[in-house]
Amino acid sequence: MKLKELLTTIVENFGGPGKMVLPANHKAGLRVPKGGSCCANCKYWAPEEEVCVSTHYIKWAKTNTIPYAADEYCTNWWEPIPKKIKEKE
Repeated sequence: MKLKELLTTIVENFGGPGKMVLPANHKAGLRVPKGGSCCANCKYWAPEEEVCVSTHYIKWAKTNTIPYAADEYCTNWWEPIPKKIKEKE
């Protein structure tokens, strides 16, 4: 698969520029099993204060605290990567 074709597939099927479409039952934050993706592993988690510093989460939740332990809760607030990938010729 050529890089351009791969990038098109990624953008169309896995996000990228344009509107983000989520299923009707999607929840922005949910309780998760320990050992996986969670707030405790996130760059926006401030463990000393035990708060989330993501402006997206704070806007959505109207607070910087989370409802469960940091290793039992996860939210999904992705941010676009500002650099573009160039195809090699």
